[in-house]
Amino acid sequence: MGLGNVGQGRYLKSGSKNSHIHSILENKSFELVAAVDPNLGQEIDPYLSGKVASAIKELAGADIDLVVIASPTHTHLEICRNVEEYLKPKAVLIEKPTGLTLGECEKISSSLKSVPLVLVNYQRNYNSDFIVSLKSICNSNYLKGTVYYSNGTLNNASHGLALLISILGEPTNVYRLHRSKRESEGIEDIDFVVEFDKKVITFLSTPESNYSMFRIELFGSENSWIYDASLSHVEIRNRESDPIYSNRFNLSITPEYLFIPDSESFLYVYRHIAGCIGEKERMISKFAPNLELALAVHKTIAKARESIA
Repeated sequence: MGLGNVGQGRYLKSGSKNSHIHSILENKSFELVAAVDPNLGQEIDPYLSGKVASAIKELAGADIDLVVIASPTHTHLEICRNVEEYLKPKAVLIEKPTGLTLGECEKISSSLKSVPLVLVNYQRNYNSDFIVSLKSICNSNYLKGTVYYSNGTLNNASHGLALLISILGEPTNVYRLHRSKRESEGIEDIDFVVEFDKKVITFLSTPESNYSMFRIELFGSENSWIYDASLSHVEIRNRESDPIYSNRFNLSITPEYLFIPDSESFLYVYRHIAGCIGEKERMISKFAPNLELALAVHKTIAKARESIA
C-alpha cells in the first residue's frame, strides 16, 4: 500500500535495495501480487504494470499472505481498517512511525488484532549482528550515551528508542531537558532523557544537515559503541589499562568495525518475515519490532513531550 518514497525507493540516490518493492522482488519466498495507490497518475516502475489498484477493496478475497503499508503516516489507521475488512493476510508490515499519536497507534493495534503477525519497519532491529553487538554494550553494568537525531521525534528519534527499548525494556523515567523545542513544517524536535534504571540515554535534536537521521554513541564499563545511520558500520573501542596511571583506563586508539550494510537493511526485514510465515525459527525474533514495541516508543515520546526537568 503506497508507491512513493519508501514503496518504490524514490528517496534513494543510489542503487540501494532499501525499498519495499525491491526487497520483495529480491526475496524468492515472495511473489508481488498487487500494489495499491490512489495516485495512479504517478510514475510506476515497469514491473508493476497491470498490478496496481486504486483501493484495497478492489483486492477483496485475493489470496495474500503479506500486506505492506508504506503510505504516509496519517493514512495508516484507515488502511489498517480496510485491510481488516477486505483482506485476511498472515502478516502485516507497517512503516514507522505506526501512527501520528499514541491514541492512533492504539487504534491501529486494535484494528489489526485478527492478523497473526504484525511488524513495524524499524529495519535495524532485524539485523542479528547489529542487535548482538548493541545488546553486548547494553548489558554492561554501566551505560550512558547520546542519540543525536534530526527531522522529528517520531520520524527519527524513534529508531534509537526502538533499538534500546527492545533490549533494555520500557524506560523507568523520561523527561525533557528544557522548555524550548524546534518546529518546522509541523515536525517537532525536542531534547529529552530516557532512563532504564541507572542507564541514562540523552536524545538531542540536530539539524538535518549534520546527521543522516540519527547517530548513537554509547559508553559502557568495558567499551564504547558508536553507530551513525549515514555510515555502514558500528565502531567499537575497548577499554585498556592506562600505561602511566594505575587503576585508570583508556579507550583503544584503534577501533574495531562491525560492518552493517544499511543499503540493504530492508532485505533483513523480509528474510525475517519469510521465516515467520514459513514457521522457521529466527535468531532475533524477540527483537523484531511489533506493535507492542511501537506503543512503547509512542508512550516514551509522549512522556518526553509532557515532562520538564
